Amino acid sequence: MIQIVQDMQSGRVHGAQIEAPLCQSGCVLIRTRRTLLAGPLERASIEASASALAARGGAEAAQIAQALDAVSAGGALPTLESVYRHLNVPLPLGCSGAGVVLAVGRGVRGLAPGQRVAGLFPHAEIAQTPQRLCQIVPENVSDDAAAFVIPMAIALHGVRLAQRTLGETAIVLGLDLIGLLSVKLLAAGGCRVLAADGRAGRLALAGKLGATGLALSDHEGLRRAAGELPGGGADAVIVNLDDQESAAAPMAGDLCRRAARIVLIGCGSVPPAQSLLKSKELSVTGACAQGPGRFDSDYELGRRDYPYGFVRWSAQRDLQAVLEAMADGRLAVDALIERRVGFLDAADHYDELVGTTGAVIIDYSHEAAAARPVGRQQPPAAAVEPSVAVIGAGRHASEVLLPALGRTQAQIAHVADLELNAAKKLARRFGAARAVSDAETIMRDANVNAVVIATGHSAHAELVIQSLENRKHVLVERPLATTVADLQAVLHSAARHADRQLLVGFNLRFSRHADQILRLLAGRGEPLTMNLTVNAGYVPPEHWLHDPMRGGGRVIGQAVSYIDFLAFVAGSPVKTVAATRASRGLVRDDRTAICLGFADGSTAMLNFFANGSAEWGGEELEIFSDERVLRLRDFKELDGFGFASFKRLRTSGSDRGHQREVAAFVNRLGSGGGALIPLDQIVNSTLASFAAVTAAAENRTIILDREYRSMA
Repeated sequence: MIQIVQDMQSGRVHGAQIEAPLCQSGCVLIRTRRTLLAGPLERASIEASASALAARGGAEAAQIAQALDAVSAGGALPTLESVYRHLNVPLPLGCSGAGVVLAVGRGVRGLAPGQRVAGLFPHAEIAQTPQRLCQIVPENVSDDAAAFVIPMAIALHGVRLAQRTLGETAIVLGLDLIGLLSVKLLAAGGCRVLAADGRAGRLALAGKLGATGLALSDHEGLRRAAGELPGGGADAVIVNLDDQESAAAPMAGDLCRRAARIVLIGCGSVPPAQSLLKSKELSVTGACAQGPGRFDSDYELGRRDYPYGFVRWSAQRDLQAVLEAMADGRLAVDALIERRVGFLDAADHYDELVGTTGAVIIDYSHEAAAARPVGRQQPPAAAVEPSVAVIGAGRHASEVLLPALGRTQAQIAHVADLELNAAKKLARRFGAARAVSDAETIMRDANVNAVVIATGHSAHAELVIQSLENRKHVLVERPLATTVADLQAVLHSAARHADRQLLVGFNLRFSRHADQILRLLAGRGEPLTMNLTVNAGYVPPEHWLHDPMRGGGRVIGQAVSYIDFLAFVAGSPVKTVAATRASRGLVRDDRTAICLGFADGSTAMLNFFANGSAEWGGEELEIFSDERVLRLRDFKELDGFGFASFKRLRTSGSDRGHQREVAAFVNRLGSGGGALIPLDQIVNSTLASFAAVTAAAENRTIILDREYRSMA
């Protein structure tokens, strides 16, 4: 997927191709429809990160790496924003949006796939957010309006702290988006509002929202206007100033009546003079984001709520109040929208958009985001334009394979799925010519020269055979087959059509980290000793993946990819397999320890566990050889120890090779050439996964060429 980030070395803001997030416990995974680009809020984030980076100076590199390991292993939750400012990793930008739920993590209640929600989103095609930082959107609230929910909730929290009611007066100092929304909320509550800013465009917007606009630089004029209010000053002053306007903050006390309240949303480090606080008995309160619960991970992730009777307006209840007011027509935001742009246009012209006075709505519809390449992701042009059909319209096809195909020269001819509506939806989104509900239409189409298979695992072997027999090249997601009999049938067909590409989705081979590992280990003088731990994540026992008939189980369906990667790194086939697994629970093969012996003497321990915490991360690989060590974390951080000319490789996100794999497949279709992965290696990895299941069940070590004499 694509996400707008700021590079912490160069300061450049761009669209980066990164791995889509996995849905973590307590979180919600969302397909984004709209996000809100609010210039002042975005600039504040960028400038703060730049200042922190400059101030970092001579900080110890080891300390920075330690902080990254300790804090960011669990994923980029919004509460980690401050960490990005100090580290050499991309800073995700954006704060508010609306979209549709794709998946919910363990412990999430009240939300389900397909629901439309709004909340704390980055500028990304797929967003992950804690469950209490998003809220279901009423049917009559548009995506554009719902995208305002976070800044509106922040403004609402500040207005609540001001404790103003019908007939009272308030002054808002600083009219960025939060300030303008504060004006709207105060006016909607029946307050008389004065608003001050140094920009004429903002003052004009405030006037449309019901405020009397005043020049921020005219201190005497502001004091006169406040002095003419009942009581000789405002009942409340909300301070929301950026750094350039902060000199006006101490004036807040002059604008207050006796016993008034000052609320600091922005510029909280410059309070009014102490003498005024005492003589006027003023109350000064700081506002923390959108209310109680923000930055409390136990609250955000749903592990505890704040009692209604003691905390009436928590962060999520404020989100709900905003959306309900929008649904009732009491909070219209159309006047604040200055521009609407497509997602990739926003990534290309971010610097221009961040300077706008009002809000910019970023649209994530397919026309705006699906088919354009980003940076180096554009593959080399092929000699012809292959015509590809995709079978399967599930999550992996929609989030990984079709977006990757959209960045190649391939023409997407068909999308097929038993659920025709799902196929039609993806066909429209990715510009496919047709949507069909059966594979036969694809097999009969002579113009289709390649098939991408992303169905349930049990159908893979049969569809591969049909495709090969109809003279079509094949990219099939792993596993190639779930039984020995199915694998034998595939091999017979592949032998008859050896001129067709047969590529299994062992995408980890295509990662840039894999390339670097092979370069570093080239010419090694001894076998490798490897340890790979996979934090596989929980899958409910009733899920089809665990069904031996439909999914083959998680070792055959998922761990096979890691088995193949270890064989690829070793440069040698698996020879022996031993395994053990947890002895309790409804599902056991997702807690399996697999010991692999390779033909060259290398060994590997693969721990495939689904009962760990998401905070740990996804994978960690350690490779020992020739008094050197390589450590790979989550396919984004590769560290070398004992190498003369290599220390580390960092990628902007987890690079698991999907895009490079699909691009290589499409390019090979056009230019011709041998198999991208030799068939004997595909068979070896597949058989090793079968052996791991058998070894764990029967408590024995399996020698592949004895167990599977006809194929190994």
